Amino acid sequence: MASFEEKLEKAVKTLIAKLDPSVDVETRKAAIIRLGTLNAEEAVPYLLEILQGSGDQEVQDDDSELRQAAAEALGNICTSDGISALEIALDNENNPNVLKKVIESLGTCKAVTAIPDIVDLLKNSEDEQIRIEAVYALAETATSPALEGIIWAMNNDPSPTVRSTATTVLGQLGLQETTQDLLFILKNDKDGNVRKEAVYSLGKIENMPATDELLNILSIEKDPQVRAALVRNLGEHNDKAEKILPVLIKVYKEDKDSSVQFWVEDSIEKLGAVLGYESIEKIMEDY
Repeated sequence: MASFEEKLEKAVKTLIAKLDPSVDVETRKAAIIRLGTLNAEEAVPYLLEILQGSGDQEVQDDDSELRQAAAEALGNICTSDGISALEIALDNENNPNVLKKVIESLGTCKAVTAIPDIVDLLKNSEDEQIRIEAVYALAETATSPALEGIIWAMNNDPSPTVRSTATTVLGQLGLQETTQDLLFILKNDKDGNVRKEAVYSLGKIENMPATDELLNILSIEKDPQVRAALVRNLGEHNDKAEKILPVLIKVYKEDKDSSVQFWVEDSIEKLGAVLGYESIEKIMEDY
């Protein structure tokens, strides 16, 4: 009986055979994807050839799905040769769907050497989706140059969607050193959704920083979705319960937005429990 390794080797050889240009596109694409999931390093030279494509633009357009699949497979395998080819593709690839997959794969491989080129795309590409993919890829490495690129996008990208993505990604990283950057966005970005994401991201940083700043911002913020996010965030600041609770009760009495009402009541109950209250009614009796 053949061993698992022998069966795997045979399967890989069979899949590589299906990469021949005489085979139909869908079969080749399926084989490429499967080789990637198998982490088949033997297939890398063939995948490189597919990713590089033809110099003929018309042929390039026709095989873009194959190049996209090859980029994804190389991102699963992550050999040095594959990463080098993906980095070259950052400069040479014209199809936006393929380029997005190239960027994603470089992020998956945590390719630190690609950071300068990914940052360059983030700053200069006119394609919003390319810039979003660049933000995600930079977050995979979380090095100082990558963080600088993400923070740049959060502050400067013309698209609220890209700025919001950058803000969200910083929250997922949960780095204490990004607190002031997120506060700046919360105070200054003109888009309510971006400001809301800044609140959520601040809430994911350990030790729940910036209580005083959040209370100050709550006093002047007009957007209901941002106010709801703020009162939700403040409900997690257990160590400042005595200071926060009177502010939230004032919001509870004055702000009639349904979302704000839901989250402020939730936060009042949480902080009240920290202070020993059994119900929101008991809290209201004392405040």
